[in-house]
Amino acid sequence: MLTHATIVQPCAILPALTGSHRASANIRRVGRLHGEPMLSKHFFFRGFSGICVASTCSAWLARKRTSSQISGQTRHRIGRHLVARPATNTNPEGGRPRGKPLRVVIVGAGPGGLALACSLAGVPGLEVKVLEGRSRDRTGTGGARSHSIGLGRRAREAVIAVGGEALWERLAASGMTAGGFTLHLNGVGVNLPPPEGEPVVLVDRWEICNVLAKHLGTVACAEGTSISVEHGVKVSSVNLVDRTLLISSTAKSGNPSEHDPATDEECRYDLLIGANGVRSCVRQAMSSQLPRKSFESEVQTKPGRWQVLHMELPLTFAPKSVHAMVSSKAPFGLFCIPSVAGKHCVIVSWSTSETPKELLAAKTPEEFEKVMLDNFPSLVQVPREAAENFLSQRPSTAVVSRCRPLHNNENAVCVLGDAAHAVGGGSLGQGCSAALQDAAALGSCLQEALCTGQEDLEDVVQDALDCFSDDRSAEGWALLDLIELQSAGELRAGALIQGPVVLGFFLEQLGRGSLRPLADLGARFMKARLETSQPLEHQNPLRQIGLLHEKVVIDTWTGLFDKVSSSVGPDMQTALMATDEPYSQLVDRNLPWLTLLQSAKAAFGGSQMSSVRKIPALKNLNEVQLANWAAAFSTEEKLAGDVILRQSSLARNFFVISRGTCMVLCNGNEVVELGPGAHFGSVALLLGVPSSTSLIAKTDVTLLQIPGKIFHRLVEQAGPEFEASLAKPAENFQLGPTTVAAVQEEGRIRARSLLQECVDLDVDSLDELLGTSGCEIYMEGEVVTLCEREQVRLLESGTCSVVRSSKEVRVLHPGDVFGPDLKPGEEVVARTDNVFVCRFTHDGASVLLDSMYSENLVA
Repeated sequence: MLTHATIVQPCAILPALTGSHRASANIRRVGRLHGEPMLSKHFFFRGFSGICVASTCSAWLARKRTSSQISGQTRHRIGRHLVARPATNTNPEGGRPRGKPLRVVIVGAGPGGLALACSLAGVPGLEVKVLEGRSRDRTGTGGARSHSIGLGRRAREAVIAVGGEALWERLAASGMTAGGFTLHLNGVGVNLPPPEGEPVVLVDRWEICNVLAKHLGTVACAEGTSISVEHGVKVSSVNLVDRTLLISSTAKSGNPSEHDPATDEECRYDLLIGANGVRSCVRQAMSSQLPRKSFESEVQTKPGRWQVLHMELPLTFAPKSVHAMVSSKAPFGLFCIPSVAGKHCVIVSWSTSETPKELLAAKTPEEFEKVMLDNFPSLVQVPREAAENFLSQRPSTAVVSRCRPLHNNENAVCVLGDAAHAVGGGSLGQGCSAALQDAAALGSCLQEALCTGQEDLEDVVQDALDCFSDDRSAEGWALLDLIELQSAGELRAGALIQGPVVLGFFLEQLGRGSLRPLADLGARFMKARLETSQPLEHQNPLRQIGLLHEKVVIDTWTGLFDKVSSSVGPDMQTALMATDEPYSQLVDRNLPWLTLLQSAKAAFGGSQMSSVRKIPALKNLNEVQLANWAAAFSTEEKLAGDVILRQSSLARNFFVISRGTCMVLCNGNEVVELGPGAHFGSVALLLGVPSSTSLIAKTDVTLLQIPGKIFHRLVEQAGPEFEASLAKPAENFQLGPTTVAAVQEEGRIRARSLLQECVDLDVDSLDELLGTSGCEIYMEGEVVTLCEREQVRLLESGTCSVVRSSKEVRVLHPGDVFGPDLKPGEEVVARTDNVFVCRFTHDGASVLLDSMYSENLVA
């Protein structure tokens, strides 16, 4: 049966949840902990890639998919939306039983999100919504910063798994085949062959989305399944516990930044998938709303910035080749990627956060052209239009990230693509290839799980998410290590320490066919730079260390060259683009290069002294003390919107902002904005109580952090005057030790009045018990059991709900004790503002539970 598509308005609210079970219960006794590990309870798969996704899922689930008859249904693109309406379920035995469809929300209509939607078209009984914040108007070249993406064997196998050979053929026809790679060192070109095996196809990212969208508009859906893609819809917040999104339409204003919270609408889901890039709101929600140990996330802002030129290169340049250009006198490099339109996308990149003064001084197209030709005369000219577009841009920053696991079963959420493991633009298509592989893997896992006919959808979805995360998490984690080494952006003439390593690796990998001549060229190039430098005794001490270490690196490189080159298989570019070799295996066989690069970086940049000297709070410390603090600091990066420390959680680190700005919030209200040099966390650490405020990144930030135990030791060494000085900034906002201690004492008074009624303790024992407690404050909607679920808590005031799978299980009232009695998947959520909770340490909890049980036994 064929049905016609109908228009779905943006921000249409998904059907509301119904039939939630409600029960009220006051807990006086606390039973044993019924728990299970937060990470996957299933075994991990090693070495699977997109080419064998289907067989992987079949083996993992140990189920054979029944042949379901697909009821015909056609979908058409109408305006900004791709819409599909299912036919009536007339075949209850073909697939899952008839009933309410599973509501799947995919945030992000990039290659990963659209590929997943295509894959889910063959799964019966789904209501799939794809939400994209950007408008549908951006097609074709996709804007001034767009460039072609290299798609190799990994991407091809993933696309075929999603939509068949025909989809890959349409995708390949929209791009062009890469013709090779040319490395230009100070104007001297070295032609390197393309990756061995099948050719790499260069396709613009926006054209990839167009091809996938057109395919989604023509493919037939399985029985009971509908899919819609809505553009101009922004997700403003994610609530994982309640399984809801707040969404708003940007279609009318055309500007996603114009957001009126009053117009937000609620969208409920049964499965949420974040596919909207490294700054994914879904990843941020997982990072901030999931228990601390259940989701590991790393974010790093790569050094340097970049801008884009679109221009034709002179005829002396191979038109279908990728060109990397490095000049010893230029403070920036060029990476030129061809496109099907005939122009090259020229990525102009530099290694610092500040734009090179030469580029900064160029205000007109003529001045910009002069700067480019002075450093790269082989360009011959820079068209005026291209120069104007370049001057109108703001420099872009590359952000890399990775996380594991990629899902959370209790909240039915997962991430894929750049939201799970972003490579920061340092590769020619590996990020897009990984996103397509993720989509194929998740789609196959969901197909295998949901087509078995089981009625318990909760368990079925959990099995599918476990399967997907086990398969793809390790691969995404390894990919970032490979990109750091493989990235052409690392090849900079000014890279003093890692330059020889990267150059050696670069030549060894890409020039495998003419290995010895290229190795000798690299060695001569780097050694000549050392020999032409001033004698070491004429250099400053830091320069001496750098030159000596560079010589060691070169000698080590040349000495290990034969061993390394004979121990590895195909060059990395070939392995990444033309094979399906697992990333984890690639890491293993390129470990010597990774180790050498990491040791070179550590030898040059290990000291934090320069950053520590700029911290106002440490200005009165002597040199020895400063050195101790510098050695204790480690660096961590967060993206705008990330929660660094949540109110009422235990502070485990002392933070100093090195770059960017953060907001300090108390009870949901912004107190102050902190910039570089400001510190946070000292009051909670010194008092040993839960944090009275939250710290949230307002911009991308770099933090220096010290673990709490080391912080205490350093503060003790510095003396009481230094300890008092750390609290002065907080005192200005009534958040210093005196105020915080008073709030904690008020909480103990409330707890004492409640406990006197139900525990068998004398006054001294009760005071000793309360001395181990800490008062937490929560606002409506916040998760109380976010950290340390096993700890015992006493609700002092306000109301809370115990929630499982977004449904309320029972209600907690003042005097109720909770914590270890919670079943797997249950969370406690504040249902009113100013909910006060008393948290006990493990020792205090044992005393409390013993006294409560003894009282109940006597009764």
